[in-house]
Amino acid sequence: MREIAWLQSIASAELDVARKAFAAPHWNLTSFPSLGALLAKLGEQPFRMVAMAQPRRGVWTNADCEQVIAAAPLARLMGVHGSWCEGWQRTGHPWTGAEHCYWHQVPLRVRRWSRELTPPATLSFAEQLGWSWNSNTDSGLVAGASISPDGPATERGILVSAAAAHRAALGDALASLGWRLLQPDDAQRAVGVIWDGDVRIPADCRRLEQLIALKLPTLAVTCAPRLQDWQALANLGASVLTKPYWLADLRDWLELPSPGSGD
Repeated sequence: MREIAWLQSIASAELDVARKAFAAPHWNLTSFPSLGALLAKLGEQPFRMVAMAQPRRGVWTNADCEQVIAAAPLARLMGVHGSWCEGWQRTGHPWTGAEHCYWHQVPLRVRRWSRELTPPATLSFAEQLGWSWNSNTDSGLVAGASISPDGPATERGILVSAAAAHRAALGDALASLGWRLLQPDDAQRAVGVIWDGDVRIPADCRRLEQLIALKLPTLAVTCAPRLQDWQALANLGASVLTKPYWLADLRDWLELPSPGSGD
């Protein structure tokens, strides 16, 4: 079980989405309403990750982060930000010593973070103490993607519905991860589908509904969704990947277990 401390002092429906993703079986989440309450507990309980959540800029400061790092130097520090923080890392003063993500990026990334924060059993105790400093490893994350059928990587196919330029970009990304982009007439071989669009555009929504009808794992790729957009996509049964994204984010979805797999 991965222990995570969640610091949030202002209510936010967006941040609730991220917090609930952390509260999945992979994690044991403890919430704190104030920095003082968190600092008091950090001296008593070891956490693998400390998530500092803010719905807007300025809720927490660099000085706050420095106190957390001093109290828990081996914990991975993650800033989880609401939509009002967009652009803050370019035009503001993002916290030093912390990783940053937006609320809508958390649901896809929690499984990867869970793996990264689990030291291999072969490590000595001393090596495990320093594991959090070197936990961003890519080793072994591509093999055995759960939604793929048995067989060589060249047979793993994903059906993509997107504008031509976005389709080409997704095709390159999939190829770099060992997957094939399938043509529409080869849809019966697909083990998953990717939709790239805007949920606020009726024509894009119709495309997504057609893909959902295939009853395959579905990934919706979209730009900076607001809460109602994210909820609309999630209610349709799609995982949500937001632009700009990392290859590791796409790979996280490819590794999700198939519905009914029991994982």
